[in-house]
Amino acid sequence: MEKLRRFTLLPLLLVLVLAGAAAAGEATEEHYYAIELNGTLGGYAHVQSSPAEFNGKPTILVEQRMFMMLSALGSEFNTEILLTFHLDPATRQYVYYDADIEQGRTKLGWTARIEGDMARVTSILEAGEKTVALPPDVILADTLYAPYLKKDFIENGAESKTYEVFEARDAEVQQVTYTLVGNEAVELAGRSFDAVMLDGLNLKTGVKSRMWIDRDTAQILKGDLPNNRTFYLTDAAVVKKIELVNLDENLTARVNVSIPDIQAITRMDAGMSAADVGRELEVNQYTLYRWKRKYGGLEVSDAKKLRQLQDENARLKRMVADQALDLDALKVALGKSS
Repeated sequence: MEKLRRFTLLPLLLVLVLAGAAAAGEATEEHYYAIELNGTLGGYAHVQSSPAEFNGKPTILVEQRMFMMLSALGSEFNTEILLTFHLDPATRQYVYYDADIEQGRTKLGWTARIEGDMARVTSILEAGEKTVALPPDVILADTLYAPYLKKDFIENGAESKTYEVFEARDAEVQQVTYTLVGNEAVELAGRSFDAVMLDGLNLKTGVKSRMWIDRDTAQILKGDLPNNRTFYLTDAAVVKKIELVNLDENLTARVNVSIPDIQAITRMDAGMSAADVGRELEVNQYTLYRWKRKYGGLEVSDAKKLRQLQDENARLKRMVADQALDLDALKVALGKSS
């Protein structure tokens, strides 16, 4: 579960780590972030913030669109994530959070409404509404702008601190520990920033991350996530620079096969939750659901045969492409000779 979840982490730290970059004030602002996967610029996030109202109260509306070009198991698919936050202007904690995710033909999403010390969460994957009690010091992060980290680590000089963070995706409060690494000057989007580096560790999922936070504004400038994923502040030109990223290495690095894990699907059929199976194999739960829909009922031997057919199909496509190039070259040569 953790693999694409950490994409779509990307909160996710990323799945959710970028919207908070919107401005600390109430003026309309716009930001772009580059998203690298396996060292390739494969996506971007566009973030806008503006004054708004929610339930008759003033808020800061943060809207984020994240787009990535991905391929896996021989198939190409785009991933688009739309996040909407309504933030309390005084605390920058969200009072409403909505996520819509499209990955190929797969659609996911959840909504969280904060009512006092309760969170009400609905999800496409589960029927009904979940009600979660929130502790008094809960963090309802708009994911990239982090005033709580600025207060504790920059203003108060903390070396390490554990927070109670509400994860709407999982409809639960999780403990996340941040530890001070040091200070670093960074150059991003044509600007210089004095940043503080923090290492994060989710004590439940084990997900580790590193973030660079602007000492002046508390904006998260960039971050390193598991499985070779990085995001950083950039400019609008990033939209035209992205290219396709192959995720096969990420999906198979800990599983030992280059096909959907049929045994994982079998475990889900036996009653194990997608979350538990995903954590065990370090594969995102959404990937498991997609595998189950597409490959449920196959035996491991069948899945291996399927992969062999996919490899053979790819080889034949390359042969056809090479022949087409040869024909084009022959036509050019004949044209010149005539």
